[in-house]
Amino acid sequence: MLNLLLALSLLAGAGPGERAPAPSEHCIDARAVRGVSQLSPVELLVAGRGSYHRLWLEAACPLEGAGASLLARDGWVCGGENEFVRAGDRTCRVAGLLRIDGREARELVRAGPGGRKPIEGFDLEASPDHCFRPSRVRSFAQANGHLLVDTSPNGSAGYTRYRVEFIGACNELATLNTIRWASGTGRDAICGNPGDVALFSSDHRDVVLGSGNFLPAPALESRGCQVARVEAVRRKR
Repeated sequence: MLNLLLALSLLAGAGPGERAPAPSEHCIDARAVRGVSQLSPVELLVAGRGSYHRLWLEAACPLEGAGASLLARDGWVCGGENEFVRAGDRTCRVAGLLRIDGREARELVRAGPGGRKPIEGFDLEASPDHCFRPSRVRSFAQANGHLLVDTSPNGSAGYTRYRVEFIGACNELATLNTIRWASGTGRDAICGNPGDVALFSSDHRDVVLGSGNFLPAPALESRGCQVARVEAVRRKR
């Protein structure tokens, strides 16, 4: 076992000219892994270069507190034999994997292990088909409890409209006419990541909210709705 892991470690770190191509498009490139987080004792979420995977282990294998790396022949993890996750002094055999899109990865991060709390610090890329840039927003409008956000196509891969869904009811949509965005990652991107929030206020001196509560305008700055997901719905032709 030790000799096998040593051999796999050497193969995973071999130069690009010595490397075999990926056996399948669903494989994980162990050399391009940006993050690994544990969803359950036997399941991991793996972020690669422009890709995400759910990865299952053969047996329960807690990896908390240690940076995890993947080991496989030529650095390709495909759910076959002799593939492992290593963290500290613990090595766990891979049982299988499934490639997922960025939207599902964000939902897993937001739910966190066992659906208890979000995963913090997981590296999620901002893809223009399910993320918009607040700096490119032109206007917004309410639509059936959601928000339609119009953006400039420049810097948005040609997309001009996004539908934004919130966690729970967002009563502020009906009464407040000014919006600013807070990104949970600190980037110019709203994707539905943990901490992505729409903060509403009003141009009027005071406002009666949909709930019947009366608030002066300065108090409205703290009223926000957490973004659940973002989806591009229109693209420039």
